[in-house]
Amino acid sequence: MAADFEAIFVRQMLKTMRTSSLGEGLFDGQGTEQFREMQDAKVAESMAQKGVFGIAQLLARHVEDKDV
Repeated sequence: MAADFEAIFVRQMLKTMRTSSLGEGLFDGQGTEQFREMQDAKVAESMAQKGVFGIAQLLARHVEDKDV
């Protein structure tokens, strides 16, 4: 559950980074955008599973502390 949240967070971060680019490439279009979104989702999922940012662990620890 916490890893899912981290994946969503990372995906949104990647999406925001892409929208802040300076311009569109020569071959950018709707198909390319869809592919990038799918790619970003997989990268975010992989990063969350590996705990790259550690958000899931922090969230889980916080919830465990509240259960006591």
